[in-house]
Amino acid sequence: MQAPAIFRRQTTVTLLFTIAVFSEFIMQSMIMTAIPTIMKEFHLTLAMVQWMSTGSTLFIGILIPLGSFLRQHFTERYLFLGSLLFFSLGNICCFVAPSFTFLVLGRCLEGIGIGIIEPLFQTMVTTTYSLKKRGTVMGLASILLSLSPIIGPFISSFVVLHFNWRSIFLITLPINGLLLLFAVFQMKRQREVKRPHQTTYDFTSLWLCLVGFGGLLVALGVSTKIHLRYSGELGLLVISGALIFLFIRRQQKLAQPFLNLKVLSFKPFAKACWITTFSYLAVMGTDLLLTAYVQLILGKSPLVTSLLLLPGALIRCTLTPLVGILTDRKWGEKVILVGMVLLSVGTLSFVLADLHTSLVYLLVMNIVRIVGITCVTLPVLTLGLNALPEELVAHGTSLIYAARQIGTAVGIAVLTLSFKQSRQFFGQSDQLKLLAQLNAYHLAFLGATLFCVVGLGVAYRFYQHSVKIKLY
Repeated sequence: MQAPAIFRRQTTVTLLFTIAVFSEFIMQSMIMTAIPTIMKEFHLTLAMVQWMSTGSTLFIGILIPLGSFLRQHFTERYLFLGSLLFFSLGNICCFVAPSFTFLVLGRCLEGIGIGIIEPLFQTMVTTTYSLKKRGTVMGLASILLSLSPIIGPFISSFVVLHFNWRSIFLITLPINGLLLLFAVFQMKRQREVKRPHQTTYDFTSLWLCLVGFGGLLVALGVSTKIHLRYSGELGLLVISGALIFLFIRRQQKLAQPFLNLKVLSFKPFAKACWITTFSYLAVMGTDLLLTAYVQLILGKSPLVTSLLLLPGALIRCTLTPLVGILTDRKWGEKVILVGMVLLSVGTLSFVLADLHTSLVYLLVMNIVRIVGITCVTLPVLTLGLNALPEELVAHGTSLIYAARQIGTAVGIAVLTLSFKQSRQFFGQSDQLKLLAQLNAYHLAFLGATLFCVVGLGVAYRFYQHSVKIKLY
């Protein structure tokens, strides 16, 4: 096949994957705006309605570690079609949901679709494009993906205001239908995935992975709503941790491991995993705390809060392609180091916020923080996977995406619980309540800053070894 034809096919498949991931990501952002309406219709509390998000996140977190296993036994074509089918079926379930339980079931099916395609997309880019093009391709694809949290809430608000909230789940169905039809023809002759001549299904590893990672995510999600001393979340955390430990031990002994942990023997990749974990530990929890701070301490409306966060999202959308180009031009390690510095400074700045902090100050510091995480996310993923041989890329993708999920869940749980505990410590009287909340926010933001500093230390070691290793 001639080079132009190969390029066209690569571009077509990449575009298909990008649109599919965008379709599934934008649904995640549209759901958040409809939550108050759903609460009223089904007479739910906020803690109950959050199971829509928890259920989806649970299956995303479970499926991501299975990415390498799925890719060993199915081609990209079948996984792509399967992801779209699960997600579309979830949309239909949510649209016709007669009860909240059925609605959660639909969200779980959507989570399965996202959990399949998210690591598959990264693996496809890494194995399809050369080392010198991967960062640029991911940067260009991220333009569309970064738009989902920006335009999703606006579309959802319009639909909820003028139609029924259920109509939200119909928006992406035509897109997914066209992608299904197009993929049947455009991906028809895609190469078969390389598999061992004899493959075995290790159901013990499958069970340990599902229950271990699933239990961990459930325990962390519920622990932010219920005090650990009066619930079984601590026990679930211990049991899940033990099952994950057994899963890891089993993978080290298998000839054909479910998830090949030998990828961690490649030092650049191991450092990339640590940087990813600590950056997500800080970022996701800080996003939640910053939103609550603006509304509860400064007394601003949700609309003002959204407008405060909008510039950062727009800058992330426009900055990502540049970061990808710099990564391909061998500036990746420097970009990561600068990003971790900016992320640390931006997060630490929130510790200085008080009862009368200007919105302009918060807007500028949030932009600094967003620029920082943008400079970290794409390069660390690209360079980490570049350090692996092609046969281990799928395993590396699964592991680094699992690090993202665990970092997100642990970060939100730790920062939320530290906020709750410190608020009780500082006092709950009417005179001290607001001040106690402010002090609690300060301690939580300080905890997020510590995560950033640890990640910065790992990023510096990553930069120090950049001269000795070849990642391009």
